[in-house]
Amino acid sequence: MKEKGRMAILFIFFLLLSVGCGETVQPLPETATNEMPVSAEEAPEILVPVVPGRDPFSAAAPYARLKESGFVDRTGRDPFLPLPRQPEPAEPVPAESPVVPEPVPPAAVEEDRLPEGLIVALETVDRCWLDVFIDGRRVLRSNVAGGQTLRFEAEREIVLQQVGREHTVRLTLNGRDLGLLSHFVQRLAAGEEPARQGGVHVSLERRHSGGVLVGLRFLAVPSP
Repeated sequence: MKEKGRMAILFIFFLLLSVGCGETVQPLPETATNEMPVSAEEAPEILVPVVPGRDPFSAAAPYARLKESGFVDRTGRDPFLPLPRQPEPAEPVPAESPVVPEPVPPAAVEEDRLPEGLIVALETVDRCWLDVFIDGRRVLRSNVAGGQTLRFEAEREIVLQQVGREHTVRLTLNGRDLGLLSHFVQRLAAGEEPARQGGVHVSLERRHSGGVLVGLRFLAVPSP
């Protein structure tokens, strides 16, 4: 009897369990908790501004002009670019007018001409500016590179009107090596070197700081 009662209870339990599993649970509808319904009467009116259409290329500026062919003419200056910086005008440097020696009359040249002539050789050990006159006529005015040997021959007079760097030039007078021009001029100014060098009178007009010579003159004089 007890076994029948237990079997009846288990049957009822399984019956209830099967009935409960067959039901479908409907999900609750989602409701927005933060949003409040707004009626059509309370909704604010949104105003849309009316902007008239404008052709950006209709302006008369020369850098944005639409042609019928369809390309934009940009030959003018772009106003958004910075103006180019104008270079500052350089101050004019006054040019020093060279002292041109007076020409020697032809008669005096014929009278005082030396048999051996007058020969000055300059050897540049480095770059140097030279301005040279022979018998009153300019024969050289240039920046001479180093390692050059220049030979000047005259009947009466040779003038080194300007030497830019005296310490870069070696001097030879009528075959006699006088060394660097700076040393020779120093000895000449101190009286250690005679002004007359074997029939040639040597004189200097000016000597500037930095080794610039002006008016170094070699003048042939007749033998006594």
